[in-house]
Amino acid sequence: MAMEEGGSNESCGSRVNENTTSPGSVLQGRQHPQRMQQKLEVYNEILSRLKETNHEEANLPGFDDQLWTHFNRLPARYALEVNVERAEDVLMHKRLLHLAHDPANRPAIEVRLVQVHPTSDDNSADFILPDSPSKEAAQRKSVHPPPAFGSSPNLEALALEANKFDDQDGDNSVHANSKFFKPMHEITFSSDDKPKLLSQLTSLLAHIGLNIQEAHAFSTLDGYSLDVFVVDGWPYEETEQLRTALEKEVIKIEAWSNHRSSSPTSDQEKSKIKYDPDHVAIPNDVTDVWEIDPKHLKFENKVASGSYGDLYKGTYYSQEVAIKILKPERVNSDLQKEFAQEVYIMRKVRHKNVVQFIGACTKLPSLCIVTEFMSGGSVYDYLHKQRGVFKLPTLLKAAIDVSKGMNYLHQNNIIHRDLKAANLLMDENEVIEHKPYDHKADVFSFGIVLWELLTGKLPYEYLTPLQAAVGVVQKCLRPTIPQNTQPKLAELLEKTWKQDPALRPDFSEIIEILQQIAKEVGDDGECRKEKSSGGFLSVLRRKFRSATRSYARARQPTSHPLNLSTKWNNFKCLAAISKQAQRFFSAVLPTVATRDTSATNRLIKKFVASSPKSIALDALSYLLSPDSTHHPLLYLLTLPLYLKISEASWFSWNPKLVAQVVVLLDKQGLDKELKALMSETVSRLQFNERELVLFYCNLIGFNSKHNWVRGFDDSYSRLNQFVSDSNSVYVKKQGYKAMISGLCEMGRAREAEDLIGEMRERGLKPKLFEFRCVLYGYGRLGLFKDMERILDKMESGEIEVDTVCANMVLASYGAHNALPEMGLWLRKMKTLGIPLSIRTCNSVLNSCPTIMALMRNLDAYYPVSIQELLKILSEEEAMLVKELIESSVLKEATKWDTSEGKLDLHGMHLGSAYVIMLQWMEEMRNRLSDGEHVIPAEITVVCGSGNHSTVRGESPVKSMITEIMAQTRSPMRIDRKNNGCFVAKGNVVKKWLC
Repeated sequence: MAMEEGGSNESCGSRVNENTTSPGSVLQGRQHPQRMQQKLEVYNEILSRLKETNHEEANLPGFDDQLWTHFNRLPARYALEVNVERAEDVLMHKRLLHLAHDPANRPAIEVRLVQVHPTSDDNSADFILPDSPSKEAAQRKSVHPPPAFGSSPNLEALALEANKFDDQDGDNSVHANSKFFKPMHEITFSSDDKPKLLSQLTSLLAHIGLNIQEAHAFSTLDGYSLDVFVVDGWPYEETEQLRTALEKEVIKIEAWSNHRSSSPTSDQEKSKIKYDPDHVAIPNDVTDVWEIDPKHLKFENKVASGSYGDLYKGTYYSQEVAIKILKPERVNSDLQKEFAQEVYIMRKVRHKNVVQFIGACTKLPSLCIVTEFMSGGSVYDYLHKQRGVFKLPTLLKAAIDVSKGMNYLHQNNIIHRDLKAANLLMDENEVIEHKPYDHKADVFSFGIVLWELLTGKLPYEYLTPLQAAVGVVQKCLRPTIPQNTQPKLAELLEKTWKQDPALRPDFSEIIEILQQIAKEVGDDGECRKEKSSGGFLSVLRRKFRSATRSYARARQPTSHPLNLSTKWNNFKCLAAISKQAQRFFSAVLPTVATRDTSATNRLIKKFVASSPKSIALDALSYLLSPDSTHHPLLYLLTLPLYLKISEASWFSWNPKLVAQVVVLLDKQGLDKELKALMSETVSRLQFNERELVLFYCNLIGFNSKHNWVRGFDDSYSRLNQFVSDSNSVYVKKQGYKAMISGLCEMGRAREAEDLIGEMRERGLKPKLFEFRCVLYGYGRLGLFKDMERILDKMESGEIEVDTVCANMVLASYGAHNALPEMGLWLRKMKTLGIPLSIRTCNSVLNSCPTIMALMRNLDAYYPVSIQELLKILSEEEAMLVKELIESSVLKEATKWDTSEGKLDLHGMHLGSAYVIMLQWMEEMRNRLSDGEHVIPAEITVVCGSGNHSTVRGESPVKSMITEIMAQTRSPMRIDRKNNGCFVAKGNVVKKWLC
């Protein structure tokens, strides 16, 4: 699970003004200073409240550091969501996490009664802010304390949506429940963080008859979990009986886990599939030759990218194909098994409405699956290109084609389990509840897809994945069917969503129903216009892994929508901006969700008028970033906020900002607004050729940053024409730079290389920048021969291959696990006299699987010498490490004089810092014992998490160095003045090392 970063043992001695950096970005992303500042504020507030109340634990020695360690081991989101008025709850969480260290206590459980108040009334679009007087007054009147975490603003929307659905059935119980006037129970679990823990806990609560109203899940850096649920459904206002029931249910979890559904492949079939380090052996029919030689695959542009693989458009013996490549660094035994099962099943599937399997490569590290290429794209893309919904005859034709494909899969005992029109996880409720499921689970998903075809919308777009999942299971939440829907089609939708899977129709029945509706609707001519194998069916084909996931006796899912709540929380990135902006977004999002335009505009106007320039622009900048598109509503605020800011007296018109807005408008399909803004911008800049070309360059840059193909192609065409018509050398140079860079970013390196030739034809000499772009463009695609050809061109054209280019080559080899090529390139760098840098070390060591595995295990015993390390490395890894330690990187990171001997690990990733630290210890041992070097008065190791850094929180580099110091019984201690450093007297270090 991707968790937010944090440290674990940082001292709070100088915490008020400190900032820390995270060189170990291998294991964690960079923490935003604003977020860490907010974490610090919450920590100080909690500490202050505990001291003021004279809490016994707060008066113990070292408590301040222990509390800071608690906050630092948890993600920053914990500090942002915890109720600071309930400081004692933080101590309870700290205690439970401590108890969870003992396996006998797992899971540690705390149960208490809480009083939850509604966040808004029925007639208000504005939320009650956490510090508002009305909320405080309500809480003072409460018999029970509030929950440890503030309720999500979207929870009320969930309840309202559920109430709408139930009102149609004459049942208002859910609506009554959603107002939270009665006491509820808050249940907190702490255990070791393991796969599917959250799913087990939610199932446990469901078995007792509890309804989850709120859920907050956190994982610590050291492998523990803290899961907090606000539930109703327990009939008594007490806690002991509930705790007893929970403890009894916990005992059943292990037994329940052991009786889960069997694997999708039978034991007999499994025995045929074998795995070894170099090859995935899959049984072959005599007449079925499908093994592909990757040499015959030609890659074009990247279509999509995921955690475990990339999807490319390409050709195979002149046939247009789609190629899914597994990322070598993510390949393990489990992924090999899944790959083997996918190939084993896909090669048996032959149907015109299911993507055609062409072949696969089973030789590591080039695991890939090749299928026919579907140029029509996905149903989701088709909806957005249509700028609306399908006409009914076309919709029925698409639905029939999908049903035929699904019916074929089910007849062959194959469950799809991932049927969807877009990348929004909408699983059927029995999968969400972790009950055994069959082919009827696909029917539920088909109903969701059919609803998307009908409306052109995303279901539950204003809810988090966790809220949607809870709503589907516990509130029978379903998307609202439009009133004007054809009656039989509406009836079919309701049948596919039946809570009881047995009541849902089979796909054979669905086909008959759809065909009957199509006959009644008529208009067969329009149906015939759409090819039966067109873009509609790519919903079955998206990313290949969806079709043929499991057999009829299906396994439990490998992923779970509830697990995504910590990763896809709607407000996960809002902590990166100011509190004022956060309050604004929290208040305005409900008005956007309800399409209340006047209320939205009123709140935007109020925010811009009351905010300093920096805060308003900060909020707009966040909306323009790719991160904001993770939230289904935030990006809708972009244009109205920009227009209101542009009216402010302090606003200075900026074409670069306009380019960002244009890209977002294009992605939203706001063509009218897009054309107006483009027209205004071009009019402003028409007499300033240099500014206009920079505007077009920015358009290309931002489109490629968002990976927005249509926008990129349009801006590329505009800029290309502008460059062709211009006589200015400056315009031509800037235009070519932007086009080449953008093409490479979009995975079209070959076109970028052609532009370099075009530059020469027009009398322009390509510079180092253009060659760097193309070099890395080929490298990131794994096209090493083309990358090497560009290097030869640079050498023959007297363009220097500098350290940046060399590091790009190393990063490309590393990304594709090509360690031998990486070693050869390191030697060539030395031959060419290219100096190795810290980034060189980062690129190389990040690609060494043994070192990375060692770094990921925070409790590992680290080899504490280069000799020990080399013994556990593979031959290729050992060769790379030897090449690095013979370079001058250590010398550049070391300072040595009479006053100080210092090793500076700033900028180093975790693996680099580890190897350099071992090398430094050997070098110090030699210097301090040879009698030729002066012994410095003080020796320092700088880890990069001290007062002068930009990100608070302990870095993994510091944790790793701390472990090495402990293993070697080092006398070096954390500096009181700068807790990012280890210091000791020179003579003391000499005794230690010598």
